[in-house]
Amino acid sequence: MRYRMPLLRLEAIQLTSDQIIIRHSLDARPFITTIHYHDVQLDTLKKRYGARLIDAIAFHIAFFEGMKYCSLAPHIYDITPWTCAEETIALFKLLYQEIFAQHRWENGLAHYPGPTIVPDSAPSARMPHPIETHEPSLLVSCGGGKDSLAVMKLLERIGEPYAVTQYAHSCYGPTQPQHALIDEMVRCCSVARQHRFSLHDTFLHQPHVLEQFPGPVTTFCAPETPCSIFATLPILLNYGYTFLCLGHEQGADSENFFWEEEQRFVNHQWGKSLEAEHVLNRYIQRHLLSNLHVFSILKPIYDFLIFQLLRDEQQHIRTTHSCNITKPWCKRCPKCIYVWLSTLAYLRVNLFNENLFDQQEVQDIFFQLMGKSGHRPFECVGEVDETRLALYACLQQGYQGKILDIFRQEILPYIDIGALLSRYNTVFSEKHAIPPRLAEPVLLQFAAVRVNEQEFLKR
Repeated sequence: MRYRMPLLRLEAIQLTSDQIIIRHSLDARPFITTIHYHDVQLDTLKKRYGARLIDAIAFHIAFFEGMKYCSLAPHIYDITPWTCAEETIALFKLLYQEIFAQHRWENGLAHYPGPTIVPDSAPSARMPHPIETHEPSLLVSCGGGKDSLAVMKLLERIGEPYAVTQYAHSCYGPTQPQHALIDEMVRCCSVARQHRFSLHDTFLHQPHVLEQFPGPVTTFCAPETPCSIFATLPILLNYGYTFLCLGHEQGADSENFFWEEEQRFVNHQWGKSLEAEHVLNRYIQRHLLSNLHVFSILKPIYDFLIFQLLRDEQQHIRTTHSCNITKPWCKRCPKCIYVWLSTLAYLRVNLFNENLFDQQEVQDIFFQLMGKSGHRPFECVGEVDETRLALYACLQQGYQGKILDIFRQEILPYIDIGALLSRYNTVFSEKHAIPPRLAEPVLLQFAAVRVNEQEFLKR
């Protein structure tokens, strides 16, 4: 590799009453990440829990925020004068290898192991602290998409009180409109409390950054899910939540493709996988908050059953948004197209009030989603067979368009729709980390929305 790998440093971590300000540098060029908590006073938390715990949490937030700079393949990540345990470094390396596999593939960085962390490790000082529990004890991480809506309505159906936390990030544009979009959806739900935090970042998706570091890298990557979990810890502490409920479904555990050069699978959504959930849960309980349980309540099911959960929420589905390019929807990216298709197929709602099946500019994306070309897009979208099942449902309902004609002629004759339906209509009752007191009523709700497969196929 002829690219001169930069030096990454963690320069400063500053806590104000309501902000954590983190300064990193790449070859002495400064970059700042600011996390603003809208309703948490960090100095008050220090008085309640002690400076040692709050400073440790702030360090973890800063340390893992540093992973985004691995987009530029630094050779060293110098965290002096801080030190961290061997287990912390091991977690960093695991998250980098899994979450950044796509980034390495895209940028010709095969076998780059991530930076050497200096100092390499310090003796483990495991002193996790329990959260002082209050009611409600469950906090939902709400991103504003259909999964978040499904999570909140599911909790309401089983009579479980909950609060929500949401965050906005400058890489998606101004933060206030992002919060406003999520607020609109939250108003449709019975929420005990609503918390917000906002992140401002001077690195991600800034064109001048790649100009400053010319080389093979053309894209950015960040461990958004793990970083958001660490950033949520002050809210959990402040309000006494011992359960952090996520909305990641079974499809997030599926790989995009096998990378021959590294002899490994690449999964764009690994940070939302059950494996990642277990790893982060175990680490946080051992090192930071002993009685915190992080879990995804939708993990036992695929998108097919999530949309069945939402059949009675059609009046609220238009308050959701999922696009990572233009909020609320760009209407042309893989994620927008996948959500539009599935909502049309299962809820009979045309989110964008247009027929994307006849839009030439999105044909190639449809081909990737349905497995006609390339690999499943690098986005939080369902498996190829999930797209095929949704296209079949659209055909059943009489929708028309060029993409449906191609699917009917070139793919449908060669697949077993009954087998696909059986797979995605299944509740995987063992593949989750849902707390025992919630698992039984949740699984019963999932079972109740399963479709009659014979009737579905005969429509």
